[in-house]
Amino acid sequence: MGKNNSAGQARTGDKQQGSQASDAATIPREQLISEAAYYKAEQRGFQPGNEMADWFEAEADVDRMLGGSSAAGGGR
Repeated sequence: MGKNNSAGQARTGDKQQGSQASDAATIPREQLISEAAYYKAEQRGFQPGNEMADWFEAEADVDRMLGGSSAAGGGR
C-alpha cells in the first residue's frame, strides 16, 4: 500500500544532480522530456499557455544531452 509504481520518479529525482547523462541511456527519451518540461513549467510558476514551448525546449535540451540523437525520429 505504501509503495506504488512511481519508483522511477524518486530514482530520477535522486540522481538528477549526479550522472544524469549516463543514466539517460536507461530512461526513455519521452520520460526525460516530460520531466524536463515539468521543471521548466515549475520555474515559470505553472502559468498556463506555454506548455508547448516548455515541451519543445525540453525536447531540444534532452536531444543535446543525448548527443543530438532523436530516438523518436521527429525532425528539428
